[in-house]
Amino acid sequence: MNQAKQVSWDKGPRESGIRPRALVPTAEMVEAHERLVEALALAEEAQAAAERRERELREVGVFRERLIGIVGHDLRNPLNAMMIGANLLTSSKNLNDGEREVVRSFVNSGKRMKHIIAQLLDFTRARLGGGFPIAPMQLHLPTVVMRVVDELRIVTGRKIVVHESGILDGEWDPGRISAAFANVLANAAEHAFPDTALEIVLHGDDDVVTADVTNEGNAIPADVIHSLFEPFRQLDPLAHRENGNVGLGLYIAHESIRSHGGHIHASSSGGRTTFTFVLPRLVRVGLRSL
Repeated sequence: MNQAKQVSWDKGPRESGIRPRALVPTAEMVEAHERLVEALALAEEAQAAAERRERELREVGVFRERLIGIVGHDLRNPLNAMMIGANLLTSSKNLNDGEREVVRSFVNSGKRMKHIIAQLLDFTRARLGGGFPIAPMQLHLPTVVMRVVDELRIVTGRKIVVHESGILDGEWDPGRISAAFANVLANAAEHAFPDTALEIVLHGDDDVVTADVTNEGNAIPADVIHSLFEPFRQLDPLAHRENGNVGLGLYIAHESIRSHGGHIHASSSGGRTTFTFVLPRLVRVGLRSL
């Protein structure tokens, strides 16, 4: 009786008598492999180029921010000297009315320059120093806000209505809070329709205090409103250049509130735009200045 030849699967191919068939690559397989190698090489080259570009942009950004800080710092001292001289001249009895008006224009221009320099220095601190340093103290928020409101009323002549409710005391940095409200209110006044009032609503809850600043004006487009707080963002660049604004006001307001552990956002619809501040009553220890 013929017995079937048995193959032991415990043995290798040679020992079992089975020879593996050699895999002969086809032309299509060779072409596919070459395309894959080429694609991998291109991907690696693109990744290296992207990393190089990102590194260059980062270096340019750091250089630009340091340059802004250096220029702002170096301009401050000579500008202060000019301002002191101009202020002394305004009190001189040897000037006629025309000369006195020219000196006043020097003083006003100097004030605008000081404001721009202060914003540039704040921008540099925020970008290179990881945020604004703050020195919180016990404050009554309406007291700080009303100082800003009174100044803006004098400058713009615009009506500003303030509503208060709840407990509005907390620990905040008075300079930073003033800067935040001053910048947002100035923006609201600039973009409001003529002869319309600005409205401020202050409300205190258990752990936070909120503030809404509202104006009546053209609605801000939805694709713009989310980038309002980016540095150098300007809705009307020409108007900002004419009034000496470099587009840092809302960014500084945002960073000032963020330095307290709070946040600020904007909404715009139906001809009304509202900026909402949310401030914790107490600043966490890690956020305070050393």
